[in-house]
Amino acid sequence: MSIHIYTPLPALLGGVFGLSEALLALLRHSRGSRVSRDRGSLLGFWILIPVSLMLAQWAAAALPQWRLPNTWPLGIGMLLLIAGLVLRWYSICHLGRWFTVNVAIHADQPLIESGPYRFVRHPSYAGALLALIGLGLSSGHIVAMLLTWLPALPAFIYRIHVEEKALRQAFGEPWRIYCRHTWRLLPGLC
Repeated sequence: MSIHIYTPLPALLGGVFGLSEALLALLRHSRGSRVSRDRGSLLGFWILIPVSLMLAQWAAAALPQWRLPNTWPLGIGMLLLIAGLVLRWYSICHLGRWFTVNVAIHADQPLIESGPYRFVRHPSYAGALLALIGLGLSSGHIVAMLLTWLPALPAFIYRIHVEEKALRQAFGEPWRIYCRHTWRLLPGLC
């Protein structure tokens, strides 16, 4: 017989993550002389991520046989969730005024190659995915672990494609050079 220890911390951090994303969506849309090149990718996030989280919650409740017999995933999941949130917010803060939730490039925007962007071209997306994986892992449920982030993965892949196309058009050769010495999302993998 397994005992599941309930902890509100994953739910609390998941709520903080969701609330911070909602605030970003309200406060950091492109304005002024920025040209939006979003191509619906933000809408993909706002549909697929909540659907992923709802499916994970459903699976955890409806499929108790897939719950892990111990609580080891909780600690690892919490570490990944916190690390993902820290990476996402560090990346956003590092971009500063150039960060927008929709893909948009300002006429005088520089190509940022420092901070977390020194190694990875999309560290804020890497952080968001890491946070989602951590949130899933902290559920202690095999199916919920996968459903927390897998359905949202196509939204990230599409968004990265859209963003890289816009950056390539805006920065040209400096962007291509930057791409040669950085990873797209995860150092050593992609």
